[in-house]
Amino acid sequence: VYLTTSIMLVTFCIWFSVATFFINIKVSQSYITPSFLHLRSQRYHISQDSSYSHQVLCATSSKSISSKVSDANNSPKESENEEFLAWEKEELELWEVEQQLQRTQIIDDDSNEDGLPRYMNEMLSEYGNPLMENNDPTPVDKLPIIAVIGRPNTGKSTIVNKLTNSYKDGAIVHDEPGITRDRTYRSGSWCEYNFQVVDTGGIIFDDTDDIFAERITQQALLALSEATVALFVCDGKEGLTQLDKIVADWLRKNNRIPTYVLVNKCESETVGITQAQEFWELGLGQPWPVSGIHGTGLGEVLDEVTTKHMVKVTHVLKENATNIALIGRPNVGKSSLFNKLFGKDRSIVSDVAGTTRDTIDEVITRSSGRYRIVDTAGIRRRGKVDYGAEYFMVNRAFKAIKRADVIILLLDAID
Repeated sequence: VYLTTSIMLVTFCIWFSVATFFINIKVSQSYITPSFLHLRSQRYHISQDSSYSHQVLCATSSKSISSKVSDANNSPKESENEEFLAWEKEELELWEVEQQLQRTQIIDDDSNEDGLPRYMNEMLSEYGNPLMENNDPTPVDKLPIIAVIGRPNTGKSTIVNKLTNSYKDGAIVHDEPGITRDRTYRSGSWCEYNFQVVDTGGIIFDDTDDIFAERITQQALLALSEATVALFVCDGKEGLTQLDKIVADWLRKNNRIPTYVLVNKCESETVGITQAQEFWELGLGQPWPVSGIHGTGLGEVLDEVTTKHMVKVTHVLKENATNIALIGRPNVGKSSLFNKLFGKDRSIVSDVAGTTRDTIDEVITRSSGRYRIVDTAGIRRRGKVDYGAEYFMVNRAFKAIKRADVIILLLDAID
């Protein structure tokens, strides 16, 4: 009995294994029929709006699959492993075609006429139109202008000298209100941005005994009208004053250019930022703690100003104008002749000797060429000049003589 039972069980297991093997072969052949693969290849076909070349590519792939599978069915003697390898290869090819079409579709949908992705266009529109670099040589008088303004004696000239790296022949700096009267222009650069910085006298809107106050203010407002960006300089050590508030109130109502509040004399690392916080009260935005002497904070200001409000001018046209210096003793009419040549009130003129302090230059163009006219301070005898503002005025006049190609000496016929 036991022997019979064992023989029957072994026979059943052998029969079951053989039946299972033939069933698997039959299922495999029916799984990779051409009709089934044709249905699977339909999901790789592109949409109706795709290009003709892509349609031909997918159609060719489908035909290749059908032909190869038909060959596989016609040759049943091939091994099962080879059939599955062929099917896997075709599936991989179709997958690669699908990925390529998807990438092409993404580029077509996500690009504009310039070929930029959509996310880049959104970023550019958020931050405004980019200011493109100008590689053509630009004349000095066509460069962007930064106007440095503020009430008297806040360190404007010191900041101008620092921004333009002009110390020996820069704006006159002295611990005395009202040293700067006329507006003076100097060239500067920062990270391949070239610009001009105009130094102005202190703005005074209220009543004062200074006879030049009104004309100094007019010169400062003229500089503001032609500037690209304005730097409103305040004194961090002295704190917020009533005159600062008056000037800031006028700027809020009448100024139409970007204005940055620079709180000067904040070189201290511990209290510098604290000194600047008081100037939020002016209502002109963030106050920037800076130091005109040490240059602290000016780099951050220039980064902000140049990248947001200036065109990058990397090539500046070399100046080839003839330098003409107007020289003479005080009050002989140098500034009057200077204004007459240009047909405008470029320099402050008065009957007071020593009205002009800094050297003022302007370029005039005639048919014979370009000429740079330089107005200088009056020169007195050495024994009458004391160390101070007049000493630096005379020093600037002598430097103008050294740089000049032509010197015009003015005399007073009455004297």
